[in-house]
Amino acid sequence: MRLRLQPDHDPKLQPDDVDQLLDMARGVDAEGRGPLEDEWDGAYGIRGLYAALAEGWSIKAGLAADRFDFMTDGQRFQRSQVIDHCEAQADRWRRKLAASLRTG
Repeated sequence: MRLRLQPDHDPKLQPDDVDQLLDMARGVDAEGRGPLEDEWDGAYGIRGLYAALAEGWSIKAGLAADRFDFMTDGQRFQRSQVIDHCEAQADRWRRKLAASLRTG
């Protein structure tokens, strides 16, 4: 998940944010035990991962929400591109989640 979410890149996520997202990705293990059961072996489901990645990128978009484009001294700064990128990534993972639900 760290590879796909890049939590240490701008806009950065806090370690607690990443931990909460990982909690979202937890799934049933090979023995059929859920994350809240004592013997759960740390399995993570692909659908949970897609949902967590979409949420993570949405959080990053929110962190960048105060960025705006501006021009000064003849230079143009398009800081809103960060928001657009984060939103596009969130949409990407939502589409993957939706496709995984349709295909079972």
